Amino acid sequence: MNTTMNTTPTRRLAIVILGISIFSLSVLKAETKQTYTGFLGDTPITLRITWENMSGLGSIWGTVSYDGRTLNFSSRNDYSGHIFFRDSDGDNYDLSKSNTSSTIGWKGSMNGATKVTFTRKR
Repeated sequence: MNTTMNTTPTRRLAIVILGISIFSLSVLKAETKQTYTGFLGDTPITLRITWENMSGLGSIWGTVSYDGRTLNFSSRNDYSGHIFFRDSDGDNYDLSKSNTSSTIGWKGSMNGATKVTFTRKR
């Protein structure tokens, strides 16, 4: 009996599964950079955010810019549809996803009081 013929389909299947796994991990680990514009109260604001991976979970970092200032932040995003981060001035942003048919957005507050919204076109 030739054992090579019996293992060839199994080896092929293993190679296919390994290839799919490697591709899936590379896609999930790909950094995603996005820019949103919006308002902090009545003040125009820009959010530039980098997501550690395409799933949106894990580390996030970037900048918020308003009133001629650009502030850095980094945080961890452990919940889908919600982000929380503190900028380099110590201000806290607590945001929930708010999409429409034509925009992707985030709404919430800065320091629990000032309304903040960010959107970008799909």
